[in-house]
Amino acid sequence: MGQPTVVLFGSIHHPVLTVLYHYLQQRGRRRVVFLRNELFPQQPEFFYHLSTDSSSGRFFIEDEERVDLDDVVATGLDGFRIHPPGLENYNPADQEYLQTESWATLIALFEALALRGPVANHVMFRDVFQSRVAMLGYFRSFGLGGPPLCLTSDPDTAAAFLERHAGRVVYRPLTGAGLPLQPWREQDRGRLERLPLCPVHFEARLDGPITRMTRVGQHWLGAEDGPPASVLDSLSAACDDLGLNLAEVTLHQGQQWSVLDVLPFISQTPLARPEHADLVATFFEEGGQL
Repeated sequence: MGQPTVVLFGSIHHPVLTVLYHYLQQRGRRRVVFLRNELFPQQPEFFYHLSTDSSSGRFFIEDEERVDLDDVVATGLDGFRIHPPGLENYNPADQEYLQTESWATLIALFEALALRGPVANHVMFRDVFQSRVAMLGYFRSFGLGGPPLCLTSDPDTAAAFLERHAGRVVYRPLTGAGLPLQPWREQDRGRLERLPLCPVHFEARLDGPITRMTRVGQHWLGAEDGPPASVLDSLSAACDDLGLNLAEVTLHQGQQWSVLDVLPFISQTPLARPEHADLVATFFEEGGQL
């Protein structure tokens, strides 16, 4: 094995990956390389060989020594966008082909890296986060509570939900990851007749104390008055099943603890506290061993 290396893959505009990269560099405990999403697949040059009895791969980093896949102790990524340089110069059919092939290549590379160390967080398990309803339903399957939801394209069903939770309903597009939930106003009622054209996510707001917890490996960081061990165990089981080594969870404390939101990575918040930033860095430097 060569020099143990941490690989980060993402956009140079990502607010967390870039901070993490410079932080790991400053610590100097592991070699760290940043592979720019914007340049893939033209850079870096790479290969991956797979046979019945072995596998090998290598990245050729410009102005740096090569990185063998077997040298990678941990990988960090927060999703990716496929838009190879010069894509607009191709016709639509070729653009789709190039994007599909690049996507499939990245999936193969991340799977190869996952055989060598933790990939935080592997994109293979992210489909559940494409819909807030699916995500909250998934965490409920592990015995965790959540806000009342209604996904419907039927105006009468929506009207009944609005009446049942009058004054507390919010809504948003189903695939609106990152978009805020908008409060439902009485003047919006005229929009119900358009529901058959497109389903809408309605949700009853839960008022009361909010707690945010950050997962780093098997550790949970957060307020001292956070949820009991049984809730954290359920959260850990759900995150393990999704391959979430890093996550931030927003919880509501009522008659039961309810999941309000899950970020399948981390924000800048943990990196702002030295002891938390050290734990995140150690996770990558030590290949998930904390």
